[in-house]
Amino acid sequence: MNSILKVTVKNLLSKKGRSFMLLISIVLSAGLVYASLNISLLTRDIFTNSFTKEYGETNIVMHKDDFSIIDDDIVIDDVDYVIGTNNFVGYTTLDSNYTVNMQSFNLEEFETVYDITFLQKDNSLFTGNKILIGEENSTTHNITIGDSITLSILGNDYDLVVYGIVAEGDSYLDYTSNQIDIVVTKDFITDALEVTNFNLYLIKTDNSNTVSAIETAYPELTVLDIYNQEVLIENVQSLTVPLMLTVASVVLVSAFIIFSTYKIIVIERLAFIGTIRSIGASKRKTTTSLLLESVLYGLIGGIFGIFMGIGFLQIMFNVLFSSTDFTSIEVAYFNPLYGLFTVILAILLTVLSSIIPIIKTTKYSIKEVMFSEIKNNSKLSIPKAIIGLVLIIISILLQVVSTHEIDVLTSLTSVLFVSIGFIFIIPLLLIILSPILEKILYLIFGNNAVVAMKNIRFDKTLLNNIVLLTVGLGVIFVINNFSGSVASVVVDAYATAQFDLIIDNTTIDDDMLVQIENIDDIDTVLAVKQLTNVQTDKGFELMYLKGVNVNTYDEFGWDTFGDYLSQETMDSLDEGNNVILTNFISKKYDIPVGDYIGISTDSGIVPFKVIGTVSNVLYNGNITFIADNIFDENFEIEGYQEVFIHTSGDIATTKNAIKELYPYGVLPIESLQQMLQTNQDGNQMIFSLMRGVSLIAMFIGSIGIINNFLVSFISRKQLVANLRSLGLSTISTIKLFLVEALGVGLIGGILSVIFGVIYFTYLSLVLESLNITSEVFTYSFKEMAFVFGSSIVLSLIASISPAIKLAKQNIVKGIKYE
Repeated sequence: MNSILKVTVKNLLSKKGRSFMLLISIVLSAGLVYASLNISLLTRDIFTNSFTKEYGETNIVMHKDDFSIIDDDIVIDDVDYVIGTNNFVGYTTLDSNYTVNMQSFNLEEFETVYDITFLQKDNSLFTGNKILIGEENSTTHNITIGDSITLSILGNDYDLVVYGIVAEGDSYLDYTSNQIDIVVTKDFITDALEVTNFNLYLIKTDNSNTVSAIETAYPELTVLDIYNQEVLIENVQSLTVPLMLTVASVVLVSAFIIFSTYKIIVIERLAFIGTIRSIGASKRKTTTSLLLESVLYGLIGGIFGIFMGIGFLQIMFNVLFSSTDFTSIEVAYFNPLYGLFTVILAILLTVLSSIIPIIKTTKYSIKEVMFSEIKNNSKLSIPKAIIGLVLIIISILLQVVSTHEIDVLTSLTSVLFVSIGFIFIIPLLLIILSPILEKILYLIFGNNAVVAMKNIRFDKTLLNNIVLLTVGLGVIFVINNFSGSVASVVVDAYATAQFDLIIDNTTIDDDMLVQIENIDDIDTVLAVKQLTNVQTDKGFELMYLKGVNVNTYDEFGWDTFGDYLSQETMDSLDEGNNVILTNFISKKYDIPVGDYIGISTDSGIVPFKVIGTVSNVLYNGNITFIADNIFDENFEIEGYQEVFIHTSGDIATTKNAIKELYPYGVLPIESLQQMLQTNQDGNQMIFSLMRGVSLIAMFIGSIGIINNFLVSFISRKQLVANLRSLGLSTISTIKLFLVEALGVGLIGGILSVIFGVIYFTYLSLVLESLNITSEVFTYSFKEMAFVFGSSIVLSLIASISPAIKLAKQNIVKGIKYE
């Protein structure tokens, strides 16, 4: 065993360039796997830590979404504490760009919820108009204890005196951009603001059943379970699933590279293997040496892959959260369990990818090894082609028979099956394509084209190059198509907007609506009622149910209906229990026009007739429309959840005037341009990550392509030398290899487009299963041309160096090559 280990280590160090290329592919693959595994956990940790800053040791938060205040007789059993507070937002003369977010506590309650340290503190009682402020804000605005701050809230100005300054750490008072957080006394809320009840409760409990008990006892409240948020999980999943699929393609490419590299290793060591076997070494020892070498490659690559993954994770973190305050939150980038899994995966990837060429050496006799009777020929494997076709058929059938309840599972399975199936039938597609290309290339290159296409059909390593080009460029095609089509559709969607400002997902009551309408320069205000996650009798939820007047919605909100529905259909919406679905909902849940859908209302399940469908990508296509009068008949909700505003004045000035009318939080009011920019920035961040991963895949793939050309040319070293001895010139030899590379690039380009289209289609289904409409995704002929041209260029560039090197070899050495 000691001698095997010595030989293995010597082999690792003998070809430093090849070892480096092999390790690079393993390290990058392992790093991406580690990062993609950790991104969802890291994201949840970020939000959990941000909640800790916001709510301290609290794990359940209750609040009201509308303007009514919670009664102060809340009784909850089996809890450590229940602390009622008031949360309001005001404005200060310190900085017009800042809002003041305040909560009411007494000192004992504040120290119960948060682990705080006072940097400065008054010796008097914390009563009246006194406030606490955070360290960073006190420094930024040059505030110290005893200073007075003027706060405008609920239409009145109040002078508040700084009682204490709290150190940065994990508290509500920690710095937040464009916002000043303060703690006010409870008697200030009662006496000055004349508010006697709470609108926010902070609860700490170890009883997991408390959340459901609160929801049952207080159905009018919004209950937030901080450490168990399904919405957060779904949002993270919508990012991680596409990212994981992209990373899977990188791992697949790496597997091919390791496979091709070990073919080089085995070919170069055949003479050595034959020699030591001829003097008594067993097949087991030679195999053990090669396998141990692959284990060491995997171990080293996995360990360094963890460090690479931490780097990738930091990049992802900064890309995703660069525009937020989350970058200041401390997170752990190293996860021991995922680190161990990454190392094990790297070893398995290397061993499984190298085991086929290694095991094949054990099947050869000493005579075959010693006298170079081993060929690199490839032929169509009928069983593999049949398996590939069966996998593709299964992937199609899975989509045909699937329902919305199992779409995520079936869509991911379909992507896996169709990808593997397509790779398995590439040799079959090669047999179909090569004669056609041979005839075309013959017109340009003559007999060189015939020889080149024959070599491509029967050379395993050239086939591997076609697979690498197909998978790598196919994935790039998908990502570029996704990003391009999403950007285009988003711009088109926002072009239909008929408003300047929008307030969304926040309850606005009639009184505030009147105040908004009375602001100077505001021309029109359209208010819409909306419910979220409404149950149906078909087993799914309507994520957004809106009550609208279709004509005013088109005129003052989003121009949604006119391009898709007749005026007669639009007018009939308010004539009974009728509903308009988006194309996405109609397609996903198989609800055609004329069908009925039962919607859960205040009085029970009510059947609604589908009278039309519209194309809509807003809210990912998850919108359902009923008439506003029918909405009011079936649902008793206070206020409006969507308000469209058109102004003839300055948009920024109008926006600030509206924000100051709302004291119960930072009003989520955005201009149309802000909405568009936010959407584009979010999409750009996600697609930048996926493009980065795809480029890494192509970089790794390029290494594999060079390796494969090298293997192919080395395996024909003796043949080329014989042809050279018969008069074949160096230029003609290089030309022959370049025509071969051109053929590989052409076939790889064609197949990468086909694979990209198929992968794009199935990945769209995965996103639909995550409740994202596929209407935003369209095929781009520009991207098809890009990947097709890239395949040719990559293939030619990768072949130049090996071709020139082989063409210039010494003829005598080439003839003697074993």
